[in-house]
Amino acid sequence: MMGEKPRWFSYFWIGIALAMGACVKGEMTPRTLPEPVQVWMQGLGSLTGLALLEEPPALAVGLTTGLLRMDLTSEPPQGKWVPLGWVARLAARPHAATLAIACLRGCPSLALYEPPYEQPQHVLLREPEPVNVLAFSPDGRFLAAVTDVHGFLWRLEPTPTLHWAFPFPDFEDARPGEAMAFTPDGQEVLVDAGDVLRLSVETGQRIGALNPTGDVKALAISPDGRWAAGSDAEGITIWDLRTGEVVQRLAERNPGALAFADGGRMLRSQHGVWEVATGRRLGDRQEPLIVLQAARPEGTVRLWQEGETVWMETATGDRRQLLETGAAAPGLAFSATGETLAYMGRDGTIRVLEVQRGQEQTRIALGQEPWWPDRTAIELLRGERAGELWVWDLRTLRSWKVPPGPRGVYSLAVAPDRSRWAAGTENGTIWVGEVGRGSWQWWARGGPNPIQALAFSPDGRWVAAGSSQHGPGPAMDETPLRIWETASGRLVCATDLGWGARDRLGQVEVMQLAFHPDGPRLLVLGAITKPESPSGRMETWWRGRWVEVPGCTLREEFTLAGWPGALAISPDGRWLVVRIGGEWVWWDLRRGPPGDGKPGGRLNGLGANAIATFSPDGRWLAAVLEDGRVSLWQMPP
Repeated sequence: MMGEKPRWFSYFWIGIALAMGACVKGEMTPRTLPEPVQVWMQGLGSLTGLALLEEPPALAVGLTTGLLRMDLTSEPPQGKWVPLGWVARLAARPHAATLAIACLRGCPSLALYEPPYEQPQHVLLREPEPVNVLAFSPDGRFLAAVTDVHGFLWRLEPTPTLHWAFPFPDFEDARPGEAMAFTPDGQEVLVDAGDVLRLSVETGQRIGALNPTGDVKALAISPDGRWAAGSDAEGITIWDLRTGEVVQRLAERNPGALAFADGGRMLRSQHGVWEVATGRRLGDRQEPLIVLQAARPEGTVRLWQEGETVWMETATGDRRQLLETGAAAPGLAFSATGETLAYMGRDGTIRVLEVQRGQEQTRIALGQEPWWPDRTAIELLRGERAGELWVWDLRTLRSWKVPPGPRGVYSLAVAPDRSRWAAGTENGTIWVGEVGRGSWQWWARGGPNPIQALAFSPDGRWVAAGSSQHGPGPAMDETPLRIWETASGRLVCATDLGWGARDRLGQVEVMQLAFHPDGPRLLVLGAITKPESPSGRMETWWRGRWVEVPGCTLREEFTLAGWPGALAISPDGRWLVVRIGGEWVWWDLRRGPPGDGKPGGRLNGLGANAIATFSPDGRWLAAVLEDGRVSLWQMPP
């Protein structure tokens, strides 16, 4: 997106000296601003994999932005970030400093790296064939990799050479290539190829197979080579490796990655601990863990991802946080002055950044209870305290308790002056009250379906609510857009936006709402689903439409190229930014409404799960990227 070469670019660490967090910041000073220009980013991106290097002890962390090598001999651990690209998988060679790294973009599909890991020493796969699983043999002589369509094995000495490869058969009811593991003696490798095959490492020939029980997602082998365990969507299967027969079937929904412990006597899953010989459940985890790797063969150390990277000694249960990589959820807000930017970190604290430099100013603890963002009001977080629902405003850094009344809160909104707020429910009811008060001013029933979007006008005079025409029941809502007078609760207008279907063969869905800063105009983004004649096949069209308030007068309509996600209108009314499918596009409204649907430009680096918001003066656009990094963009003058 940057047409000019930056004059300077720097990265620095924030917070690792405090034993919590590591962030990367880049800053660029553009000479001109023909379009929005990225100014800085904070956070390392999403974590994709872990590998433990033995000598000296170090943790290699795969990220969507590259590789982080953390020195475990220092306290707190010190890290060095290498911007390789999108690291998808990685594995450490036993008794060596070599890493096998598979990338989705920015670096080879699979290559071997030596310190300082900045360039590959040996490229093994050049074609863009995403690698699902990587593993070195226990003696470090071989490297195996599986993709959706192939299994590969390389002999690494004296120089890396492809030893054998085979294609996976095409299955309609199973997806092969998701799991693989070496036996402890290094003689066999187990590969998910629809069935779990036992292959000879030396010849690549099939030795046997394990009796199938489901679509295997992960494999583990006990240290003594007696048992193999595989997880699928419905549970865990334990096989006797000598016979290939099933000896235990353990019921657990989505058990995730597996690891044997205590010499193979116990098996650990994402949710629990099992005794292998009897199949007895020994205990449950207090919270689900996404296990990324059993770091040491004897099973005394575990690594996993909880939105953070945590190191745990399984013998004692002791754990410590090593790394925090960015925003935990898409909540984001500028302060009223525009000097700071707040978001929720992966450790459950609110991070407050100084806008000009991107430096962290402070952190605010939210407590142990989970908080999550609203579907459309990205400045608000929802959470529970002592069984009661609370709302946290990232702009004002204030919180308040939700008064009794609403059941199934589905959406939230707060007036620009923070005097009033609204909650929409699953049954189509809107509740409006004053911020911080223990009671509601009024409530009103809309249609029968959940209120998916809420928005206050800039002066707080009106509140708009959007839903869909059809819900799970037989009821139909003729007017999925409604606008109320905020002070009195009087319904001032309702409309189907001119998109309505008069029978149950079609549907209109209001997905996003935003008022223009001039007040009387509301922007509605939505979807129209109708049967296509004469085939009768259902087709979906995405539209935007301006609606004049209070009469719900329908104004300009425009086409969208795909599913509309979050949107933002700058406070000066100039910029319109919309997430469409997996990208963000923008229009300059000074040049006229987007009548033909063609955007003025696209913002690079903002993915499908990102959100964006403008500063109060409209100069800055802040975004949480799909990988959790927080990004700031400068808008053209």
